[in-house]
Amino acid sequence: MSEQEYSTFSIKLPTACIDDIDELRTQWGVETRESVLEKLLEVVFEDSEEED
Repeated sequence: MSEQEYSTFSIKLPTACIDDIDELRTQWGVETRESVLEKLLEVVFEDSEEED
């Protein structure tokens, strides 16, 4: 891991969302759902910073 500080939390998602995350995991060649969510959130937060 990088030198960033990390926290752990859990979320409840519909099965369809989990299926989509798993599909992206396969397409992107990453090992975990966590990696998919982290990449998606980076894009969301990057886009919101550009709007400011």
